[in-house]
Amino acid sequence: MEKKISPLNQAIENILFYIESNNLKGDNLLPSERYFSQNLNISRTTVRRALSKLIKQGKIYKEENKGYFVSPQKILRNVQDIYSTTQFFKSTNANLITKVLSINEILATKFLSRKLKLQLGTSISVLKRLRLLDGTPVILETSYIPTKFFSKISNVNFETNSLYSSFEQVGLTVEKGIETIEVVPPTDDDQLILKVNSDQKIFITRGNTFLENDEPIEYFNMKMVGKIIKFITELT
Repeated sequence: MEKKISPLNQAIENILFYIESNNLKGDNLLPSERYFSQNLNISRTTVRRALSKLIKQGKIYKEENKGYFVSPQKILRNVQDIYSTTQFFKSTNANLITKVLSINEILATKFLSRKLKLQLGTSISVLKRLRLLDGTPVILETSYIPTKFFSKISNVNFETNSLYSSFEQVGLTVEKGIETIEVVPPTDDDQLILKVNSDQKIFITRGNTFLENDEPIEYFNMKMVGKIIKFITELT
């Protein structure tokens, strides 16, 4: 006996078919709930449930007062990788462009001196970069590096060269890293730079990278647009 498909699953399949048949891409606007209800001959409540399920699956997303949109294809990042952002995106064949927003020097605060195992007031170089994927801002990355290390690569063009590869070329090999991941609301500056709304969540990763002798070479924080990046890990 043939199993009858439920109205909810039918609605999900038809919405996905609509996206595929109309060749909709990431951030393209979907028709309204009313449109799907009338054209699929399914109650609006069922359509709303189907759309909610597709949001949970990461297929679409919703913006208040605007509607439902197709989710961009997510970039999978293994949290156990030590690759720099530049090296990681090269491995995905994604069209990533890096824009250096600023490079400056500050004196180590109590927080940074603890994270980088430096004396209070030690010179630290701050490298701030924006990563754009197909022209869309996706990552705001800030690296805090002891100036004694950064001075060795200060002439590097960081819009075309990887930070870790540049270190390696002067004999400073990043051997390991530790990071934490949180989901947070964007600040006003984040909204402006990453072009996200106040109701959208972003990932923020914070951590250190270390040389072979366990000396910290970098403290970083990366703010990432959640609808673009997806984290994975391997259990061993």
